Amino acid sequence: MLYAPLFLLIIASIAITGVKADPAPYMFVDPPTAEISAVGQNITIKVNVTTVSNLYGYEFWLEYNSTLLTEAYITPDGLGQVAPSDPGFRAIDDLSTPGAVRYSLAFWPKPGPVYPPSFNGSGTLAWITFNGTAEGVSGLNFTRAKLFDTDGTSIITDPWVDGQITVIPEFPTAIIMPLFLIATLAATFLAKMVWSKKHRRPVIS
Repeated sequence: MLYAPLFLLIIASIAITGVKADPAPYMFVDPPTAEISAVGQNITIKVNVTTVSNLYGYEFWLEYNSTLLTEAYITPDGLGQVAPSDPGFRAIDDLSTPGAVRYSLAFWPKPGPVYPPSFNGSGTLAWITFNGTAEGVSGLNFTRAKLFDTDGTSIITDPWVDGQITVIPEFPTAIIMPLFLIATLAATFLAKMVWSKKHRRPVIS
């Protein structure tokens, strides 16, 4: 009898620790840090979602520095996409402006009505291609991140994870000057060697 309460406590502890809830879904930029190798070049990043259930639509606002980047293209289609593969099953609203990607997509029925299935799991909401217009570091910062279920009810999410893009010079200025000095010194040294060989007096035996 004395050990019965302790035994029940151990059993309850095992039962509680054995049940592990999935983490709340959240949006994140993938990769979190990216580089554009030169002004005028492009890079594509992903906006992903993880561990979501019964997803039927989403909306996100992603701000960036419009003096360093321009949005070139956005699409919900690719490997691991969340959106239905049939464009007839989705409604897209793109209200993007310079400095802010404002994008939403809802799973939509076809006449009949025929409804697409909801999405469960982890995947990509959209692929965004940016063009680098000037050197510098731009944040990719969420100001809005919404997920919706089949009833149009907002799905509770954890805080989102932002990202950043760095536009770097094609050949960094910090490296150009030392290399120029080294090349100049090397050319001067070689010129002196050639000059000394041409003007060396012959040895008279």
